[in-house]
Amino acid sequence: GSGSGSGSGSGSGSGSGSGSGFASGSGSGSGLGSCVDAGFTECCLGECLVDNCYCDAICYKHGDCCSDVGDTCPHPEVSFDMRVVHVIESSPMALACVSFTTDAHPYVLLVIQTEDGSAEGGEDYTPVQEHIQLGGERAGKCVEIPILNDDLVEDIREFFYVRLMSDEQSATVAIDTLKINIRDNDRAFFGFSSTTYGGEEGDEVMVTVELMEGTLEREFVLNVQSSDGTASEPSDYAEVDMSLTFDESTSEKTFSISLVNDVNVVESDESFTLRLSTDDPRAVIRTGTATVTIQEDLNDMATFGFNPITYDGEEGDEVMVTVELMEGTLEREVVLNVQSSDGTAEDPSDYGAVDMSLMFDESTSDNTFSISLVNDVNVVESDESFTLQLSPEDPNAVIGSGA
Repeated sequence: GSGSGSGSGSGSGSGSGSGSGFASGSGSGSGLGSCVDAGFTECCLGECLVDNCYCDAICYKHGDCCSDVGDTCPHPEVSFDMRVVHVIESSPMALACVSFTTDAHPYVLLVIQTEDGSAEGGEDYTPVQEHIQLGGERAGKCVEIPILNDDLVEDIREFFYVRLMSDEQSATVAIDTLKINIRDNDRAFFGFSSTTYGGEEGDEVMVTVELMEGTLEREFVLNVQSSDGTASEPSDYAEVDMSLTFDESTSEKTFSISLVNDVNVVESDESFTLRLSTDDPRAVIRTGTATVTIQEDLNDMATFGFNPITYDGEEGDEVMVTVELMEGTLEREVVLNVQSSDGTAEDPSDYGAVDMSLMFDESTSDNTFSISLVNDVNVVESDESFTLQLSPEDPNAVIGSGA
């Protein structure tokens, strides 16, 4: 010290003008020996702990720091570096970083501990409780918190907390809570269980949408809509426009579609399309289109026949014969065959043989054709006749008057 007098130190040594302690004035000096001799309660890492406040080199610059710690020793402040951290579920860890917010860096003991939010320890992350020490050259530290990756399709964002506490109140904590958001990286895959469905007119067709991949821990909403193909709503089927909700208890959803029975409408097999969609960014549509085929009802019949059933003409005439749709509605082609067979008249001496096909469709209600009667000059004979036979190629065609 620089004092010129002599005095007894507050430690175990005595000071003089050239003592090794701190002088408190020009008349008498007060030396400092060990922490214990000075009456302090603990000596840690070479520095004195008084009333839970560490005295280090910075404190000693204040002169009477160690004689009146509560008034002069700067109280350090620590804090998390940020309030929120975002990680993806596939990240191996999240970092909780702590540092001093004051110039003073005395040694402090801190506790970092995780706490569940919507994310749960052991399922979404590994719980952590760790004691850390800051001070001296270590002005900050980051603690690793392992993130657990699973295959569960959960809320898009779950979270948990990390709490920062000062052990024995050795420091003031500014930001004591860190929120860690975990963004779920899993997807749910949906689709129709089949790309083709079918039924006959009048049937109820059962259609299934299923969860193809993933495990649900929340609701997903999917949309199903129909669109016309060769079949049209409402004449052929009941329109589909619905929402399906999936959750942790649902792996599939089944719904029905009514196919219309249009009696005595003769048509081909028809079809329409179902489409699956969603607005959920974490739902993937794997099989999003299905075709529903309506099979023609074999009980739908169209009746055809000659009208009239008798025709006549003189030798040399062209006889016009008509076949007409007598009952039913056509929505596709129907083919009928007409053939002649001899009676008392014979072909080719008396008439031109008939062997033809007649086509009917939605725009045709009758077909007319001609038969040539032969004029056999100077042959005296009685009136003669032959027969025409009408037959269908189509199972939905019925012959009413066929001869």
